[in-house]
Amino acid sequence: RFISSRFWSCLLQPSSGGYCYNRVRTWGQNVQGGLLNAENVFFPLNIDNRHWLFLRLRPASKSIELWDSMGPNPGNQSYLRHLLQYLYDEYRSTNLSPTDFSTWAQGWTTEDRSMDCPRQDNAYDCGVFSVVTMALLAQGVRVTARSYTQMDVYRLKTRRRLAFLALSAGRG
Repeated sequence: RFISSRFWSCLLQPSSGGYCYNRVRTWGQNVQGGLLNAENVFFPLNIDNRHWLFLRLRPASKSIELWDSMGPNPGNQSYLRHLLQYLYDEYRSTNLSPTDFSTWAQGWTTEDRSMDCPRQDNAYDCGVFSVVTMALLAQGVRVTARSYTQMDVYRLKTRRRLAFLALSAGRG
């Protein structure tokens, strides 16, 4: 399951105080069987219209992973924390006697997997790398930093292929 990147701009709005669950409280209802019962949920994130990365939620293993094709960035840790807080708020909204956040969060792991993410060599292919890595993970492929390279993206005309898929989807 893929959540719209608009999720983040609704959840986190610095101009109005930052994190606000109420702006996204119904988003989890769009996931058949419930957000916490899905196999994988991908949350693409665009940072300031300059960079794409994504988070992957794996409810069965109670884990959240962050994948960034530019490599680890300490500033990205806040996205892991905000997604964990969102999941707790989802849990709390459906449980009559929820536990406190600290107790609930102990059962979860958050991990920056950017070291395992294939690395872009330029400043503009982050969206391509995010889409390709999400597609591989969604298919059950074990992704490593060597799964594909910037040269593979060029050689296989990945941008053109993604554009073709997007245009084809619009016709159906």
